Amino acid sequence: QTTRWTSILALTTIFIVFFYIVFVYDFYGVTPQPAGIVPLEDIVRFSTEYGDIRVVLRPDAAPRTVEHFKKLIRMNFYEGCSFYRAEKGFVLQGGATRTDGTQKTSPLPNIYFEHGLSNEAGTIAMARTSDIDSANTEYFFNLGNNAVDLGQIGDNPGYTAFGEVAVGYELLVKMSELPVITQ
Repeated sequence: QTTRWTSILALTTIFIVFFYIVFVYDFYGVTPQPAGIVPLEDIVRFSTEYGDIRVVLRPDAAPRTVEHFKKLIRMNFYEGCSFYRAEKGFVLQGGATRTDGTQKTSPLPNIYFEHGLSNEAGTIAMARTSDIDSANTEYFFNLGNNAVDLGQIGDNPGYTAFGEVAVGYELLVKMSELPVITQ
């Protein structure tokens, strides 16, 4: 009698688990994501003549900014562009400036400001003008802890950091120390 009830309980448990997996994941299109695993579409590689930098984008912290940046990448907007501003221990900036010094025009509208990650060393953030909703193609890597200088201060909301350098931070630091070419 006990074996029969144990078998019924085991079969019921298996059915419930099976039903949950099939119904929830297949019906809603949800794919289980193990903790700590980053989706490939959230990893960006910056290829330079000095080596590669890999950045993990953080849509959980700044979803609009990440989606905007990914759209520009899918459009190959950054092809032929370079880093044009280097301040040792502060930032390395790139965006719409081509290697010949000319500017590209963004095919997308500006991004509405959103708070993101703290502007700490090793994060990537969007550059903007004094208009908080003017970020578009310009980005910078924080080479120092810029949370105070580039973070929220009084009425200034700061700059939206939207990703973290996973590989190549030392390369960014070395690139910021290279001689600057003025064009």
